[in-house]
Amino acid sequence: MKYSEMLKIVKEMIDKENEYSADLQELANKISNPVLKALINGIAMESRKHSLFYSAIAELLSGKEKPLSQEDIEILSSSLQKHIDMEKEMMKLTHSLAEDVEDPRLKMILTATYLDEIEHHRLLSTISNYITKYIREREEEFWDSMWRDSPWRGGPGG
Repeated sequence: MKYSEMLKIVKEMIDKENEYSADLQELANKISNPVLKALINGIAMESRKHSLFYSAIAELLSGKEKPLSQEDIEILSSSLQKHIDMEKEMMKLTHSLAEDVEDPRLKMILTATYLDEIEHHRLLSTISNYITKYIREREEEFWDSMWRDSPWRGGPGG
């Protein structure tokens, strides 16, 4: 599939996900049951998230992506591990609660939360690994250029 065709589809998906999210939000506002209201609102938020993902894909496909800045790298490097650890803690907690509870309504919402926490942990870990690899490659590139472009081949000049 050509990028131009994919871009067209992705732009349509942005609109569909936003419409779907609004419809689900409206539905959730009409019901009073707290568990079903929370689950439907959660799905509405996920659809909004999908719309944001499709928007990012559209930027990539159209060549409008901004490069990763040094400031972005520093912000991510200093914050990601805290969030990864928090997601890991929430995974353990929600799993434990879901295992212990007998009420099927509570089990359903705790299990849904647990599965989300797994995905969040996986995604944050992937981002962290990407940032670490990006930093390492930039450092290797720097030292390679120092060796390659230096008249002293990386040794002390004089």
